[in-house]
Amino acid sequence: MNMDYHAAREAWLDQRHRWLMFGVIVAGGSALVDVWPVMRIWGPAFAVVAGALDLTFDLSTRSRKHADLRRRYAEINSEATAGQKNLVHLQSKMDVLSGEEEPPYHALLALSAMRAQTMTYGKITDPCRPSFPYRFFAHVIRFDGRDFNESTDDNSDADRSGQA
Repeated sequence: MNMDYHAAREAWLDQRHRWLMFGVIVAGGSALVDVWPVMRIWGPAFAVVAGALDLTFDLSTRSRKHADLRRRYAEINSEATAGQKNLVHLQSKMDVLSGEEEPPYHALLALSAMRAQTMTYGKITDPCRPSFPYRFFAHVIRFDGRDFNESTDDNSDADRSGQA
């Protein structure tokens, strides 16, 4: 599940970085070419804003960090599978690695857990899947305090406590 989460974050951040850099190049180049007269004004402005966003949020470095975390989780997984080390040692490596992570994007984490369950058990008839707005903003907003393992039914609290 962790590897899936970090792969999704890496891909999303890398894709946004590439699109922003594409926008910077096109908008910056449009300032020099008189293809669209309006781009002489808006092209440089867009190039500055897109470049500033990319530098401010450091998308490429964050993407590489998620790639590194995914690789390190895969190494621990392979050590556990090969039986090279005892589980206490591997758990301590997991704890160290978990301490290096940034706070999670909870909707994305729920989607990764759902994909892991589907890969392990096959198609799940009643998945705990976040609704569309949470999936749409899964990489942008952390949604702290939201438990995506809850049912979307209004009576979910009553059902869990045994009340009807």
